[in-house]
Amino acid sequence: MNNKALGVGLLVAGGLLLLLGINESQSTASEISKILRNSPTDRSIWFFVGGGVALIVGLYMVLARRA
Repeated sequence: MNNKALGVGLLVAGGLLLLLGINESQSTASEISKILRNSPTDRSIWFFVGGGVALIVGLYMVLARRA
């Protein structure tokens, strides 16, 4: 499989994970967690982390030159 195609797929997946993280951070459970623990839920944090990593790796794969 072409690395650029895989990179684009990771960029799309990372964007979707970030959108899910934003949606999750605005949920009722996350709002209650922010009130009680002063932090969002673990689920929303993992969506943000996973989305960020996928975006970085995907961007690297798209922009990296093949030797």
